[in-house]
Amino acid sequence: MTRLEHAAWSLLVALVFFASLSQGGFSGWGLLGLRALVGVALVLWLGSAVMRGSLPGPPRPVALAAVAYLLIAAIGTVRSPYPYGSFQALLNTAMFAAAFFLGYAFRPGWKPALLGAFGLGAGILGVCGLWQALVLGFTRVTGTYFNSNHYSGFLALAVPITLGLALSSRGFWRGLWAGLSLLLFVNLALTFSWGLLAVALGLAGWWVAGFGRRTGGAGLLRGGLLAGSLIGLGLLMLVSLSPQLAGNLGQRAAQLLGDWVGVSLESRLLIARGSLELVRAHPVLGVGPGNFVYTWPQYRPPQIQTVPQEILHKRVNYAHNDYLQVASETGLLGLAAFVGWWASVLRRGSSSLADTGIRVGLIALLLHGLTDGNLSVIPANALLAYLFAGLYLRGSQ
Repeated sequence: MTRLEHAAWSLLVALVFFASLSQGGFSGWGLLGLRALVGVALVLWLGSAVMRGSLPGPPRPVALAAVAYLLIAAIGTVRSPYPYGSFQALLNTAMFAAAFFLGYAFRPGWKPALLGAFGLGAGILGVCGLWQALVLGFTRVTGTYFNSNHYSGFLALAVPITLGLALSSRGFWRGLWAGLSLLLFVNLALTFSWGLLAVALGLAGWWVAGFGRRTGGAGLLRGGLLAGSLIGLGLLMLVSLSPQLAGNLGQRAAQLLGDWVGVSLESRLLIARGSLELVRAHPVLGVGPGNFVYTWPQYRPPQIQTVPQEILHKRVNYAHNDYLQVASETGLLGLAAFVGWWASVLRRGSSSLADTGIRVGLIALLLHGLTDGNLSVIPANALLAYLFAGLYLRGSQ
C-alpha cells in the first residue's frame, strides 16, 4: 500500500468518527469539515490509484444512475434563481458521491478500523443520550444532534449495523457489539421518533428473509427477552436515580407518544401536501437543488398554522421526506435516478451477517426517509449512508 493510500484511508476512518459527532453536519464548520475530509481523502486515493494503474469502478447500473442524478442536479444549479444555495446543495451531492466511491474502493484490511471508528462515535452518542435522559428527565434525547429526529436517523442506520456485527463476531467482540446495539436501541426508543418504526420494519423484513432460521429462532427469542429485560432494568435505574423522572414518567410518556403519533404525523402530512403541490408545479427538473426553502412558502397549506411551534417551526426549511425533497428540487427525473440508484445497490444479496446488518440499516434509513430528510438535507447521516452503501456493494460482489 502506498503512503498516499494509507493517508487516504486514515482520513476516511477519521471522517466516520467525526461524522457521527458533528451535530448532523447541518451547516457551518461541521459541514465544512466533512467536505474537507472527503475531498482530501478522495484526492489522495485517486493519486494513489493512478500511481498503481488501477481505478476500480462500481457496476454500470449504479454508475449510470449516479451520473444521471449529478447531471440533473448540475442543470438545476445552472438554472437556479438562488445560485449560492444551489451550489452548496450541489457540493453536498458531490460529497455523497465521493463518499460512496471511497467506500466502494475501501481495502478490506482497513474495514475493522473503519467499523471501530463508527462504533466509538456511536458509543459516545449513546452514552450522551442516556445522560440526557437522566439529567433532563424523561425527554426526547438528541445525542449531539440538532434534534431528536436527526439523531433518530443516525440510530436507524446504526442499530442494524451494530446488531449485524454482533451476530458475525465471537467472544468478547460479540458482547461488545451487542451491548452497543442495545445502548443505541434504548436511545432510539427515547427519541420518540419515526426511526423506531423504520428499524422495526427493517428487522421484521430481515426475519422474514430468513434471519431467524439461519441464526436459530430459539436463540433469537432468548436474546430478545434478555434485551427487553436489560432495557427494563435500565429504565428502572433511571427512575431510581432521577426523582424528576420518577415523578412524571407516565404523564411525560403519554405526552411524548401523543406528540409523536398525533402532532408529528399531522405536521408531516401538511408539509407533504404543500410539497406535492410544488412538485406538480415543477414536475420535470424541480425548483433546483437547495431551493425548497425559498419556494415552498408559496404552496404552504393554511392549516399548518395550527401545529404547535415547538413541534414544527413556522419556517419550514425542508420537506421532512427524502423523496418529496428530491422530487421538489430535482423533479421526477431526479427522483427516478435517486430511487434507481438505491435499488441498484440494495438489490444485490449480502454475503455475511455483517453486510446484511449494513443492508438492513440502509433500508431502515430509506424507510425513515418517509418522515425525515436524512439522505437529502442531513449531511452527516447521508455521508455515512453513502459510504456504507459503497462498502456493502463491494462486499456483495
